[in-house]
Amino acid sequence: MRFKRAFSRKDLLAIIICAFFLLAVMGSVGKKGRENAKRMVCASNISELLEGMTVYAGENDGRLPYEEGGNWIWDVDYDVINALLDCMGTDVQEPSDMPVQDVFYCPSNIPQKKARDIYWTYGYYDFPPFRVIGYLFLWAARWNGYSGEFVSSIYVDNPAETELVIDIVMSDENPMRWPQDEYPNGNFARITCGGMPYHGIYDSSSHLITEKEPAGGNIGFVDGHVTWRPFSQMENRLGTIYDCPVFWW
Repeated sequence: MRFKRAFSRKDLLAIIICAFFLLAVMGSVGKKGRENAKRMVCASNISELLEGMTVYAGENDGRLPYEEGGNWIWDVDYDVINALLDCMGTDVQEPSDMPVQDVFYCPSNIPQKKARDIYWTYGYYDFPPFRVIGYLFLWAARWNGYSGEFVSSIYVDNPAETELVIDIVMSDENPMRWPQDEYPNGNFARITCGGMPYHGIYDSSSHLITEKEPAGGNIGFVDGHVTWRPFSQMENRLGTIYDCPVFWW
């Protein structure tokens, strides 16, 4: 009579290793799939914002809004946001009653996802009041030290090549905090300047791989199309290594 051989310890160990390997692969695929879905939502947000800007420009001789609120490129006047919402077909309420509008935020940005109410109402008591949003509008030429070209009208020579709405990709490059040998481009997940550290929150890039490296970001152009730009193709848009934050696109 022949008996079936029982599993040995080596057999069980091999099965356990295979199971863990499969679970790890499935988890990795699931994480990648979730991030891809967030990128698609983000691209859709930017596309919708571009449409609102196009409608606004069409009603104002091609001009884009004139931005006065806040200090950073992602600070936007309450009035400007209300005008864009109106152009996108959203009923505009009183500023104090306006709920957070998801279209202004990338779903991949973890701090903004957790504390969106603070970002949305951050500059309410400033004059003019402004909101901190999850994208850069490149008409807001108020960031000290940046000498690049900002857009004031949709009538530009190369609308398919002129950036207008872009993902938040920024880093803190101060070598006193982040040594360059370890953080060659700074820290993208822990921005130590600005007002949010006083709230116990650190600003961060969207679409992070690690704190030292973002994956990239969605870029929206004046002609309305949106494309993904890997971080390897982005440039540091501010001057010195002591700047904080440095915006990339």
